[in-house]
Amino acid sequence: MTKSASAYRKRRHALVTRCPDRAIVIGAGREIERNIPSIRYPYRASSHFLFFAGRWSAGAVLVVTEEGSHVFLEDSTPLSALWHGDDFDRQEAASRFGIDRIWSRQDLPSLLESLSGLALESIVRSDPQLETLLAQQAGARSHSKEFLDALVDLRLVADELGLEQIKLAVATTQLSLLRAMDLVAPGETEVTVEFAIEEAMRLHGMQPAFPSIVTVRGDVLHNSSGLRPMQAGELLLVDCGAETELGYAADVTRVWPVDGRFRPEQLDAYALVLEAQQTAIAMLKSGVRYRDVHLAAALVMARGLVALGLLRGDPESLVERGAHALFFPHGIGHLLGLDVHDLEDLGDLAGYPHDRKRSSQFGLSHLRLDRDLATGMVVTVEPGFYVNPAVFSESSLVDHLREAINFELVSVFEKVRGIRIEDDVLILDSGSVVLSAGIPRAVDEIEHRISSAT
Repeated sequence: MTKSASAYRKRRHALVTRCPDRAIVIGAGREIERNIPSIRYPYRASSHFLFFAGRWSAGAVLVVTEEGSHVFLEDSTPLSALWHGDDFDRQEAASRFGIDRIWSRQDLPSLLESLSGLALESIVRSDPQLETLLAQQAGARSHSKEFLDALVDLRLVADELGLEQIKLAVATTQLSLLRAMDLVAPGETEVTVEFAIEEAMRLHGMQPAFPSIVTVRGDVLHNSSGLRPMQAGELLLVDCGAETELGYAADVTRVWPVDGRFRPEQLDAYALVLEAQQTAIAMLKSGVRYRDVHLAAALVMARGLVALGLLRGDPESLVERGAHALFFPHGIGHLLGLDVHDLEDLGDLAGYPHDRKRSSQFGLSHLRLDRDLATGMVVTVEPGFYVNPAVFSESSLVDHLREAINFELVSVFEKVRGIRIEDDVLILDSGSVVLSAGIPRAVDEIEHRISSAT
């Protein structure tokens, strides 16, 4: 048995052990039309399917019982082979992912009928036909709490295969970012840098795990790239990550001065974000509550904002009131795995234990993870500094904090726009490992490389 087959069999065995006397159905999902039936979005299977079954063709369905694992596939036709090819080796996939038997999807109704003595659990994405079929089965239920808890527990901590894949994604992301740094210069466009990043990923057999963010408007958290030439004195924020063939993601953010030199306000803000990140990373180890890591980084930000004159008051009180979130409005990070925000399709079920709920306070409400960390988890750590005019003109966000804000100085820092430094970190028993440490963060390294290229 191959190493990968053993890993997937172990995952499925753990799932049915947690959910005995059941048949579990997980759909890969179908291709989605972009505008007409013959033009579709690039296909990617559901992450839940990828975790338990591996990589198969669109429309695949996994059925798991204590007796074995079965994959049901759409039948190939001469016309589909003509238009799309037929080079998917089913038997090779079965061997690679440890599947006991491959069936035609047309046989799925009769197999489900034969399993009528078992309770039926399912999780399906983008497959109405499968949802309809499952709804017709006696005793069927769509992902019970027990099933979802088991699924979350199995995916929260990376196994050996998962960690190998994440490291591959990070390594390719590092190559992509180092290549991109050499293209940053006044007169170049954001799109030029974005294309270089994504070309490097594809040349290494990967694709972007999410739409890359490559922008001088770093104050817009998910801004897209543009064709306007970048200017000397601007900062370029790059947030990207490669995705491996098996679906695992990386997620790294760096900020670079377009002409290779940080200006004074930019340098002050960058140093503050880097201090907050290093403080957060130093806290990471098994047993630490991730919310506490966020609040520690927030306190560093608040102290720095007071020292810079942007905020007035006691830093701890400012954090309690959420004043720092005007400049750092998101959480310190999130889970990383088969999705860049892993398991967030399940809402807060993965990010928050049953006895913890999201805060309603601006900033803290965007914390995606509030679990106690465990050995083998992979998380991102990504504090930021943003001066977005829309935030400071929103009365509901600033009116109760008006006496604490130095609006005159805020207007000076508007030209900084946005800074975020993000790394992917593996949690250990007594510390952590920064998987993306090879991508420069230090000011002198960044300035030297950008200046040398320009």
